[in-house]
Amino acid sequence: MNMQPTAKSMSKAYDEVFDRVLKDVGGWVPRQRPKMPKLVSCWPARGDRFTPGRSVLVVGRALNGFELELEFSIEEVQSETSRKGVAGRARAFAECPNGGSPLSWVWGKWRPRYGSVGTRSAFWRVTRALVRLVEGQEAAAAEDWASYVAWTNLAKVAPARGGNPPPRLFEKQYAACIEALRQELLELNPGIVLFIAGEDLYLDAYNRLYKHEPSKRDGAKYVRHVSREASQLWLCTERPERRPETKFRDELVAAYEEVSNDQS
Repeated sequence: MNMQPTAKSMSKAYDEVFDRVLKDVGGWVPRQRPKMPKLVSCWPARGDRFTPGRSVLVVGRALNGFELELEFSIEEVQSETSRKGVAGRARAFAECPNGGSPLSWVWGKWRPRYGSVGTRSAFWRVTRALVRLVEGQEAAAAEDWASYVAWTNLAKVAPARGGNPPPRLFEKQYAACIEALRQELLELNPGIVLFIAGEDLYLDAYNRLYKHEPSKRDGAKYVRHVSREASQLWLCTERPERRPETKFRDELVAAYEEVSNDQS
């Protein structure tokens, strides 16, 4: 797949670390056979209106099902040539090189009674609440509000039909996924990192990146840790599903104001 570099493209260094993720996944053997599940990979997506140094990078735990056209098998990541094809498809979907807007699937595919991904998903509703604080009411009210953010996941590879990666699949890719996240932070240069993954995952990942833990917020239930790393503000949260969303958003607003006002 020949793709010309664009303003939304990741670097060759990112290509290499993403290839390492896929290569490591190629050594995974699930406990239960006989049939190996199809997988899907996550390439970071940068909205058209994302502004380096200011805008939000939202980091999830893992894909929970995704576009069927991105499915691949274990065999496909066991050779360099086919890995490039897997990565190329994920990259093309994230960057929309033939037109369209990255992350348009968040506000698109609207269906009566069901809405869009952005209206159905607590993950995206919480993200939108932060966009309102960072980019303003008008941006958050726009149909294409997700164009103001960048998006990635900690685990780059997950089962295509949904659900989190099984523990052994997660372990196989984890070290390379941390390096991928490190490169994403460098290249995307977000002003704010909204890490929605649950305490166990975000604390371990953060510690691997920075060799210390973020600051704990006393009494917090949902947005339990915050930090300032150089010019980047970190808001680390539980998953918002099956939690009182109004209280979750209130904590998010309070945490954002705390870390924004902390000049120490």
